[in-house]
Amino acid sequence: VVERKNCTLFNTIQYMFHKAKLTKLYLTETFMCIIYLKN
Repeated sequence: VVERKNCTLFNTIQYMFHKAKLTKLYLTETFMCIIYLKN
C-alpha cells in the first residue's frame, strides 16, 4: 500500500471514479498519483 497523504487532488478524482465504478480510470489515477509522489 502506497500512502498518498499529499495527493488530495488525485484522491478526490479517485473517489469520484470509484463512486462512478469506473475501475479502469480509478486504477489509472492511482498509478498517476504514485508517479506524482515519486517525482
